[in-house]
Amino acid sequence: MLPRVRPERGSKSSTCAPWQLHTTPPDLTDAQDQLRQVRADLRTLYRRVPWSAEPLDAWETHENDWRQASRPASPGWDPQGAAEIARLRKREFELATAIVTHSYWNEFADA
Repeated sequence: MLPRVRPERGSKSSTCAPWQLHTTPPDLTDAQDQLRQVRADLRTLYRRVPWSAEPLDAWETHENDWRQASRPASPGWDPQGAAEIARLRKREFELATAIVTHSYWNEFADA
């Protein structure tokens, strides 16, 4: 990863001299890495569970619709899958909140 440029403390300018390079704080990059992993875990889990969280009947669009679509009947998510998805969604929200409210972003001038 390339170093990022930041303004001097207290400066409202978004331009910096080339010698004022630094890297992103480790706790912020750790949170970003964790968020990527949580989202990957969610994608994997979504592929495993049925398409509907609640039990639903099969359906398909009318034959004259411009785009044909259909879904098989869904038994809904089992309690274990639903609990795991809820846990991952909660963690995703916590990490995203920590990232966007990190004090690092206060070092930059308002756009």
